[in-house]
Amino acid sequence: MTAKKKKKGGGIFWKLLFLVALCVFCFSMYQLVNIYLGYKKGVDEYHAVAEATTVQSSEPLEVVEEKKDEEGNLIPEEELTVNPPEVDFDALKAINDDVVGWLELEAIPSISYPIAQGEDNEYYLHRTIKKTYNFAGSVFIDSTNASDFSDCNTIIYGHNMKNGSMFGKLKQMYESEKYKDSKYLWICTPNGKYRYEIFSMQYAKVGSDVYTLFSAHDEQFEAYVKKMAKQSKVDMKALGERTINIDCDVLQGDGGTRTASVTGGFVALALACRKLVEEGYLGATPIRHFVTGVSAGIVDEQALLDLQYSEDSRAQVDLNCMMTEQGQLIEIQGTGEGRPFTVAEQQALVALCAKGCGELLAKQKEILGEIL
Repeated sequence: MTAKKKKKGGGIFWKLLFLVALCVFCFSMYQLVNIYLGYKKGVDEYHAVAEATTVQSSEPLEVVEEKKDEEGNLIPEEELTVNPPEVDFDALKAINDDVVGWLELEAIPSISYPIAQGEDNEYYLHRTIKKTYNFAGSVFIDSTNASDFSDCNTIIYGHNMKNGSMFGKLKQMYESEKYKDSKYLWICTPNGKYRYEIFSMQYAKVGSDVYTLFSAHDEQFEAYVKKMAKQSKVDMKALGERTINIDCDVLQGDGGTRTASVTGGFVALALACRKLVEEGYLGATPIRHFVTGVSAGIVDEQALLDLQYSEDSRAQVDLNCMMTEQGQLIEIQGTGEGRPFTVAEQQALVALCAKGCGELLAKQKEILGEIL
């Protein structure tokens, strides 16, 4: 009589687990393919619309760039030859009567799209210019804006697509310094072509004051324009095609040399820019904020500011902060040299650095005065 072998129950479990994993993988691939095909369909549709309704102008326009002197008088610059897109708005309107214009960036010509306007700001969020559903949506202006772009400011929406379509390449304007190629964009409408100068670039959160609309060129609007220029990631005009290198040599190291170099380096930068302004090379300083840096740490379980070498060399926790004069963090770097540290300890050290940066800021302003 022979004994029957027992079946391994674990074998069924692993087979089921493999089957579930395979199903999840297949479903994920299906979803990814769907997303890719959706993106491609949207891109292909816009290419087809562009080919059918736009051509590069055969007669380049001559435009005159103008600047203002210190008294606000216009200074005419040399004439430039530009090629705006030539748009067949009759053909576009036949495709979609909601089309109000065409947008194209000179520095990134692939950002070239028809502009729609819906009854609300939801409709074209996920609909193409042919009104078919697509996650990429359309480029469209705010539903409350005038369709002829006659308002003080017009908000144009577009998705930041990962495949680079729509406004996906817009960040190249400052990350890759594409603005050096051109800082202008075209808005073409049935009534004319308008060349706009880009004066500010920044990341903006939904609901921020960037999205404020104005109905009149009053003091509030002027204040808004100045604020947008000040918040820009890049000063588009002030420094011009110049690069300033600040070299900091440590003559006597006693802890915190990197943060001290930032604080002192800023003073050197401010003085250099001031000299360029005084000698007429710059119309205004490109500096937007005072910048300071300081270190803090935990030594013998006690939080200390601006560690000297004897303290820094045996610190349990070391943290550096760079801040603007508004107390905003530019950089924060913390290391558990002797032990890990808690979030509460990190926050306490940042608060200590903020106090130190405030004291250094006062010293900077004592030396430089108000530079902004």
